[in-house]
Amino acid sequence: MNRPLTLTLWALGRLPSEQLPQVATDWLAEGFDSPSLRQLAGVGSPVMSEVGPLFEKVLAELEIAAPKKEAALMFLARHYAQQIIEGGISPYDGARKIWWQITNALDKPGQLLLTFVGAASELEELPERTLQDGYDRKTYARELEATIVSGARELLNRTAEPDAPPNGGPPMPISNSGVAEGPPSVS
Repeated sequence: MNRPLTLTLWALGRLPSEQLPQVATDWLAEGFDSPSLRQLAGVGSPVMSEVGPLFEKVLAELEIAAPKKEAALMFLARHYAQQIIEGGISPYDGARKIWWQITNALDKPGQLLLTFVGAASELEELPERTLQDGYDRKTYARELEATIVSGARELLNRTAEPDAPPNGGPPMPISNSGVAEGPPSVS
C-alpha cells in the first residue's frame, strides 16, 4: 500500500492494526528510519491499543502529517475513481464505495460526488425500475455505468486543478476572491 493511501486510511480510522507492522516494514525498506518505526515493524500480534499510539509516534518522529478528514475523503474518492477508470473495480462497486464511504461522511458533498450516489442507487433499483417503466434493462445499465466512468474521469481531472475545492464541488475561479481592491500602495 502506498504511503498517501496509508496516511489517508489512518486519518479516517480505517487502517487495521494488523497492517501497521507491514506498513512499518515497507517504510523501512523505502529508507525511512526511526526507533518507533523499527519497533512497530517487529510487533508480532498487533492490537490497536498498542500499535496505534506507536504509529502516531512514528509519524511524529518522521515529521509526517496525516491529512485532515475532508482531504483524506477526497483522496479516497480519487483512489476509487482511478480504480474505476483502470478497471480494478466495476463502475457500480466504485460508485457505491464513493457513496457509502465518502459522500455519506462529508457534511456538504459536491454535485459531482452526488452523481455517483444517483447512478449507484439507480443500478440497485434497476430490476424494479425497468420493469415498471418499460426501459431496456441492459441499455439503461450501460448508460448508468457510462455516467459513473465519466464522473470518475471528471473527479480525477477536477481535483487536479489548483482551484478545485476539496469536496468535489464546482471549481471556484481564483480571480473571484471577493476582494474589491488591493492593499494601499506605498510610495
